[in-house]
Amino acid sequence: MLKLAQLISKEENRLFIKQNLNTDSSTLLFKYAKDDDKKLLIEQIAARQKTRKKLPDFYTNLELILPPSENLEQCTSTALAAFKASLVKDYQTFTDLTSGLGIDFMHFAVQAKKSTYVEPNANLFAIALHNFKILNFELKSFNAQAEEVLSHIGFQDLIYMDPSRRDGGNIKIVRLEDYLPSIFDLYNTLANKCKRLIVKSSPLLEWRSYLNQIPHCEEVWILSQRNECKEICYVINFDLKPEEIQVKVKTFNLQDTDVQIFINNYPSNPEPQFGPIGQFLYLPNSSIMKGGLMDSVAAEFSLLKLAPNTNIYSSEELKSSFPGRIWTVNQIHKPYSKELKGRQFNVVSRNFFDKAPVIEKKLKLKSGGSNYLLALSTKKGSHFVEAKLTN
Repeated sequence: MLKLAQLISKEENRLFIKQNLNTDSSTLLFKYAKDDDKKLLIEQIAARQKTRKKLPDFYTNLELILPPSENLEQCTSTALAAFKASLVKDYQTFTDLTSGLGIDFMHFAVQAKKSTYVEPNANLFAIALHNFKILNFELKSFNAQAEEVLSHIGFQDLIYMDPSRRDGGNIKIVRLEDYLPSIFDLYNTLANKCKRLIVKSSPLLEWRSYLNQIPHCEEVWILSQRNECKEICYVINFDLKPEEIQVKVKTFNLQDTDVQIFINNYPSNPEPQFGPIGQFLYLPNSSIMKGGLMDSVAAEFSLLKLAPNTNIYSSEELKSSFPGRIWTVNQIHKPYSKELKGRQFNVVSRNFFDKAPVIEKKLKLKSGGSNYLLALSTKKGSHFVEAKLTN
């Protein structure tokens, strides 16, 4: 890392990175196969190319160093980190026990008077400290395991954890109890070390199954970016007794120009109202789907459900603020109607016996364009619906 920092400090090397940001990195590696310094710089080019949208501030600031790709996979995007930090107020002391590259750490630390960065990986720790120096960040830091650091820090207003989701053999871990470090092993210690704790987890996690094991959880954040679920966070309040807590599930979908937000108490099981295909159809965004709040959002917007297992909803009047996709219905067809053959559609299949690629092949459709073909089932049967997006 020291060698890379020395290289990055030289203007001619930063210029090399800048001039080759749009060049294929494998071509560059072949060209400079015998130049070890250039290979280190090319690794930085490749890392920037992979994270251009995820970490735009690193893409533009060439004095910053990016870690190996395996460390980049789990790190939060700049946009999500900034948004999460905006959801928490009123804390003076902050510690991130598993900081990694420090994207989440930097955005939460901005609001605190005293911040502590913790990272056990020596190389990642060195990279982060280099970047913090470039960005003029003031902090306390520990190159140690979270368990060790907890005995050395004072009481914190807020602690953040993004436990490793890979084991010693670099195999992905799915279960929360297997994350490293385990929040369950540290739970009692953490309860005596902070007012609030935020634990980030994988979007693949079955989040409901852990609520009984996290008795002080008062909020679950389900976060998506451009309708792709990215992470789930447990927000834990040790100032409250478990019996005083009403868990809220907060879903967020960050889009290019706004954020779709839907908040609901947990558990919530509204009785859906069923009806036919109306003038408008609605598909909840990925955070709502992950949260299992499809019927809850439908009740909020007075929408009709088409069938028990069809999570597309209907109305005769437009509900323009609905957090998800909205289509205007043009025409309803029987499945595989000859009228549809050879036309151009974006195909969406929900609770229909064939998936989108099969439908495209059977009807010899051209993909793309502005028209949609929704394959779905209602209580009265299956239909193909021609529609156009309204949002």
